Amino acid sequence: MNTASGSLENRASVSANPGLTSQGADGNGVVESEQLPAETTFQPRKAKPGFLSLPLLVRRKIYRFLMVTGRNIKVQSPFRVRSSSALLRTCRQIHKEAANVLYGQNTFVIERERRTVGEWWDSVWTEVGYSQGRDFLDSIGPKNVSLLRTVGFICVDGLSVDLMDLATSKQRRFVKDEALMECFRILANYGELRRIFLAFWGHRSITIDDAAFIDELKEVKADEVIHSTPRSELDIHAAAELSWHMEREPTLYPRMARWVPTSISWINLFKGNS
Repeated sequence: MNTASGSLENRASVSANPGLTSQGADGNGVVESEQLPAETTFQPRKAKPGFLSLPLLVRRKIYRFLMVTGRNIKVQSPFRVRSSSALLRTCRQIHKEAANVLYGQNTFVIERERRTVGEWWDSVWTEVGYSQGRDFLDSIGPKNVSLLRTVGFICVDGLSVDLMDLATSKQRRFVKDEALMECFRILANYGELRRIFLAFWGHRSITIDDAAFIDELKEVKADEVIHSTPRSELDIHAAAELSWHMEREPTLYPRMARWVPTSISWINLFKGNS
C-alpha cells in the first residue's frame, strides 16, 4: 500500500514539473530527468561589403582602368592583359561584366611572329608565324571572339629565302599561310566586329589572282574595313573586292566618324605593345 502511494506521488511530481521527463525512472521510483533546452532565435549573419556591392557604374570604371590599355594589344605578348584578365576568373558575374570591356574596348593586332622554334638536333627550325594569333582566338573561345570589336592584321611574308628556291618562296607567302587562314575562319564564324584594319607587306602586291586568300578574308564581316596599306601592296581590284564583301550592310553598331588613314597614321597604326 505504501509502495502504491509512493508511485502516485512520483507521477504527480513529474506532472507538476514540465521541465522533467519520466523516462529515467528506476525500480526504486527515482526519476532521472533532463532539462529541456530553451528556444533560441538565430540572427542571420550580415554579408560583408565586397566588390559586387559596389554600383555597376563604379565596377565598370574599375574594369576599364585595369583592362583598357589605350594601346594596340599584340596577341603575341599581351602582358598587361594576362594580369588584368585574372579578374575574369573570380566569378561568373564579374566575368560577364568585365569580358565586354576587355575584348570590346581594346584593339587586338595579329601579326607574324618571326621567332623560330625547334629541337636542337633539327637542321632547320620552324618560324612561329601566325600560329600564336590562331591560338589566341582558339583559347578565348567563340563567346569571347564574338565580343571583339576592333581587330588588326599585319600580313607579311616569312623570313627571307633564296629567291632561286621558288617553291619555298611561295610557301612563305602569307597568302598561303594556313594559320592566318584559320584566323579568318574563326572571325568569320563567330566575330561581330565593328572595325577591322588590314595591312599587307608582302614580296609582291595582292591581286585577284590570290583567289584562295581573298575568298577566306572576304568572309570576315565588319561595319568598317580599313586598308592601311600602300597602294603598291594591294591591287585596286582586290581592294574593291574585299571592301564590297567584308563591309557589313546594314551595320550592327551606330555609325561613327570614318577613320581616314594618312601617310603617317598607317605607318604608326599597329605600333605599341601591352
